[in-house]
Amino acid sequence: MRLLTGLVFCAVLDWVILLLTRRVKFPIHTLRGRYIAMALVGIGAFACLPLGLGYLTYGHDLSIHLSRIEGLKAGLLAGQFPVRMDPAIINEKGYPFSLMYSDVFLYPAAVLRILGFSLQTSYKVYVASITAATVGITFYALRKMFRSDCAALLGTALYTLSFYRLTNVFVRAAVGEYTAMAFLPLVVYGLWRIYRQSLADGKKAEPWCWLPFALGFTGLLQSHLLTTELAVFFTAAFCLLYFKKTFTRPVLPALCKAAGAAIVWNLWFMVPLLQYMVQGVCRISGKYDAAYLYDSSVYLGQMFLMFGQSSGVAESIQSGIAGEMPQTLGLALAAGAFFFLLAVLDPAVRKSSRDAARIGSLTLGFGLLAAWCASDLCPWYALFRCEPLQALSKTLGKLQFAWRFFTPATMLLVVCACCAVVLYRKVRPEAAKAMAAALLALTIIPAGYLMYDKCTTSEAVTYMSLAAVNDLPGQVGGGEYLPTEDTTTDDSVWGRLTPEADNGVELTEYTKNGLTIQLAAQNTGDTEASIRLPLFYYPGYHMTAADGAALTHKNGYLTVTLAPGWQGSVQVRWTGMWFWRAADCISLLGIAATVVLYRKSQKNAAHV
Repeated sequence: MRLLTGLVFCAVLDWVILLLTRRVKFPIHTLRGRYIAMALVGIGAFACLPLGLGYLTYGHDLSIHLSRIEGLKAGLLAGQFPVRMDPAIINEKGYPFSLMYSDVFLYPAAVLRILGFSLQTSYKVYVASITAATVGITFYALRKMFRSDCAALLGTALYTLSFYRLTNVFVRAAVGEYTAMAFLPLVVYGLWRIYRQSLADGKKAEPWCWLPFALGFTGLLQSHLLTTELAVFFTAAFCLLYFKKTFTRPVLPALCKAAGAAIVWNLWFMVPLLQYMVQGVCRISGKYDAAYLYDSSVYLGQMFLMFGQSSGVAESIQSGIAGEMPQTLGLALAAGAFFFLLAVLDPAVRKSSRDAARIGSLTLGFGLLAAWCASDLCPWYALFRCEPLQALSKTLGKLQFAWRFFTPATMLLVVCACCAVVLYRKVRPEAAKAMAAALLALTIIPAGYLMYDKCTTSEAVTYMSLAAVNDLPGQVGGGEYLPTEDTTTDDSVWGRLTPEADNGVELTEYTKNGLTIQLAAQNTGDTEASIRLPLFYYPGYHMTAADGAALTHKNGYLTVTLAPGWQGSVQVRWTGMWFWRAADCISLLGIAATVVLYRKSQKNAAHV
């Protein structure tokens, strides 16, 4: 670990020296480009200030996601790739975190753990990396949409330092949600790029316009399923709103290509996930409904507060907001929406950029729709009370919390604010500068206060390895992915490390290495008997044994059933399903084909 750290430090130092001595050219050749690069670095560094502490600050889901990293590390060391059953969590009983909750972006953190870095250092590197990705992707998407460096920089700062994103990173430690937020700008940009096509002017359809959209949804799917569902909902609503253009030749084929590519690329994750969900293998949190969404909604007066404390949790709406965690979009986004309304009310400003006016109107409308869904004004409780709509109530209840709608609302209102600045910049540049300065101040000051409050008041926690997460239920949170069968009827669920044999069964040999168990036994009785193994039951385990032994399950545990008089050796190990491997190959071939075809098209375009 120290060797790798020293090598990285020396490499960076060498690069700086070569730049200062002009032995190498700066990657960005213009002074404007260098300023932009430094501004992006500054935004990312400011958003990572709490990571500079020598410990971690407490987050609601921190122990859960640190356990995911440790489980991923153990799975890689055990030879699994991709990892689907985490062998280290809950006293090595096997838990399908990686199967039900994609952790592809956590692999670098797991590799750092394997190389010897502490768990908290690996997590800090992950947070910094996702922040850098959020900065880069947001700037790229907004710059492509508006062709304005200033608007893209402003939008990057508003989004990266937005209240809800910082709450997810430092207050909730919601790894999946803040990782997914890095890809939302790519989804918005991809949808814009598809719908801007038109054959009316005689131009050909863009052959790869669907690629950013497919990449964005792939990032969402590999980060957070609930955010993916929200993105699908708003995308479908947009497509229906523009149904006349949706079903035209350049747009519909591009949407189909994006959907098809995203499905093929992610088939390796979706096939095992769908199998477990269809078979009802895991509990999943299924008791939520629209009534719970209403209970977790946000007061309108709370939604655009400028400041919020970094402690507390989301309380019931009946309890008021005192002591709650921040549940606000921030005053900056409200101001951005107000500035856009001022822009469209001024004919000269509105006509300066029809594209910006159209984009701003759409993002404002859908952003306010998302904010309404998160608010107490949304009739969630009426939906719950309507008997014919109970199925819809339970389906929407899977979102768990109404304030999750803040995720799309934040992205959409940021784009709306950028549209306001773009509109004013062309006809009233001084007003545009004043607006941008006001939006930055309304973003940076609350963000700075939130991080300050987090650093100075939050509990300091130190996690060097999985052993630090000694609260076994805390490793899996609510236990959403425990077996459907009742595994909590006895005290041995969390602590039992050895097999339990029925009367008449003699164990002469027993070894356990991760998710592989080797044992030798004899059934001396006249009736069938069983051995309950310290492994939770999930499809994907296979047994090697002589006839007369069968692999079954009872009370959520794997069980080896022995016929009367049976004697021999048994090996039980995790292998997964054969069709999972087929899905792996299809996804790999799909990704490879996409890369090859894209590179070929780029070379052909260069020759032309």
